[in-house]
Amino acid sequence: MHCSWYYKDITRQQAEAILLDENREGCFLVRDSVSKKNTYTLSVTSKDPEAPGKLKVHHYHIHRTESAGATNGHVNGTGLINGTSATSNGTGGASRPVGPSTASSTEAQYYLSEKHAFPTISDVIHYHKHNSGGLVVRLRSPPTKDRESPVTAGMGLDEFELDPAELQLEREPIGKGQFGVVKRGKFRNIPVAVKQMVEGAMNEDDFIEEAKNMRFLNHPNLVQLFGVVLKKRPIMIITEYMKHGSLRDFMRQRQPHFFNRPVVLADICAQVANGMAYLEQEQFVHRDLAARNCLVKSVSRNSVHVKVADFGMARFLLDNVYEPSAGTKFPVRWAPPEVFQSTYTAKADVWSFGVLMWEVFTCCAENPYQGMSNTQVYQYIVGGGRLQKPAVCPERIYVLMLECWQHEPNRRPSFEYICQKIGGYLDQNCEN
Repeated sequence: MHCSWYYKDITRQQAEAILLDENREGCFLVRDSVSKKNTYTLSVTSKDPEAPGKLKVHHYHIHRTESAGATNGHVNGTGLINGTSATSNGTGGASRPVGPSTASSTEAQYYLSEKHAFPTISDVIHYHKHNSGGLVVRLRSPPTKDRESPVTAGMGLDEFELDPAELQLEREPIGKGQFGVVKRGKFRNIPVAVKQMVEGAMNEDDFIEEAKNMRFLNHPNLVQLFGVVLKKRPIMIITEYMKHGSLRDFMRQRQPHFFNRPVVLADICAQVANGMAYLEQEQFVHRDLAARNCLVKSVSRNSVHVKVADFGMARFLLDNVYEPSAGTKFPVRWAPPEVFQSTYTAKADVWSFGVLMWEVFTCCAENPYQGMSNTQVYQYIVGGGRLQKPAVCPERIYVLMLECWQHEPNRRPSFEYICQKIGGYLDQNCEN
């Protein structure tokens, strides 16, 4: 069953932006709770008594009764059915679990108000469509406006290798990186970003094999890889087009808008953490996580839709990128001490994420460790030095940064833990 009200991987801020854009009372959705694993949150709009003519969003945790037999399986314990749906959920078109279902669980009951508990979340929704039952307003209908088609809709992509004859490129580049230039284009009339690789810059055979796996990574906070063009040189990598560019440039251009808005900044970090938690689950290491490698999909009200890009690409560079010397292409300022001597792991990504959080809370105004050479940065972090707390950064978020910068990799948190911590901050610092 497709539950049109179920939005899986979106943050609280994104939910509010989607619902307020609908501009109607009783509009609602259910999303996964970021701060509490295996739980759900109902978000619904109502008239704002303090601002006539305006709406506000209320958030309610969907509670589950405990029982000795309850589990966290797809049916018992969470109300999920095994399987996926390719139907867009308004978060960039990612395939997702079918969602809280009508399949009954005899082990647990779900409720918003304890007096009105039901076997499934679908039953809870049905009840509160007809009775407010303790809610500020009766549920009416889910959003309709914020329904993007899946990023691959209309492409008919069955093959990993794409035909260059079906690709139209604009003349001028929109970006440049270690691998080559990025151009905007269209593939089968769908807007795409095209990376034209510099010949000799990467191990092509290894990349092609890995990219076949990367194509199946699918999450609302990851830039979707569509395929590659191999029939002509240079090799071209075709990805989802993100019209607002890199997170770093986006924030630098809009510093006054973001300064002193820690909840919005934390929500950006939460989205990146969501994407990285998915990569962590898939045992995929990014290796170059930074604000410059995150892209902005859309902007609405108090929400910025961010996606992680270029995951896994750094390993295919043929340069000696792991040499911690001045002038190297290796991202020294985002790297933990151990990568200079050993293998890059997911725990190195966690360190880099801590630096990315610092970038976000400084609005990317300057590079990390400004004024230091790469060699000085390396010596500083090995000696126990860490980036200082940004002025607008809440203390609990800075504590999380410091956890990410633990010297010993196994003492750093998982991305799942990071998601829960940032989600908890957002829950406590947004009005219900």
